[in-house]
Amino acid sequence: MLDWYKWLSERVARFRQFPAHKRPYLFEVIFYLLVARLALLVIPFRWLTWFFERPPRHPQDTFIERQRIGATARTPFTVSKDEITGLERARFRKRTQSLVEDGAWFLPGEMVCLPRAIAAQAFLRRLGIGTTLYYGAATLAERGLTGHAWLQDGNELIVGHTDEKEYHTLAHYPDPQSAI
Repeated sequence: MLDWYKWLSERVARFRQFPAHKRPYLFEVIFYLLVARLALLVIPFRWLTWFFERPPRHPQDTFIERQRIGATARTPFTVSKDEITGLERARFRKRTQSLVEDGAWFLPGEMVCLPRAIAAQAFLRRLGIGTTLYYGAATLAERGLTGHAWLQDGNELIVGHTDEKEYHTLAHYPDPQSAI
């Protein structure tokens, strides 16, 4: 009982340190992480691929939300209404990395690479940023045959990018050529 109390009090203390404007996004990412973990447990993977293949929302539809995020950033930035520029994409990638890492810390148990990549893809897709989720396998000396998932925006790695060069890509969702 004491361990559970310590675990919970650490999470509450850290949550209080988050600025109020970041908390809704943290909750959103935690929700995506939980849904991804649950979906991977109960739904066959081939049925989940339709979710990974969905296109992102149009930049015009996400402008107000992106503008709100840009205005509340540590160093505020301007967003474009008609397209998501390279600098804007880079800032959203960085923020998503941070949110996924923080969100995974708040949850019990280990949050492995695939739910993290799924959650990051869902969050970025909602903001109008198309990404590609990769799934690969490798035979590593210390662990044997193992799988790994990572998320990329073009050539930029977002989540799960510790050892992606060692893995042979088995699948990617959607096709990197069609990502916006």
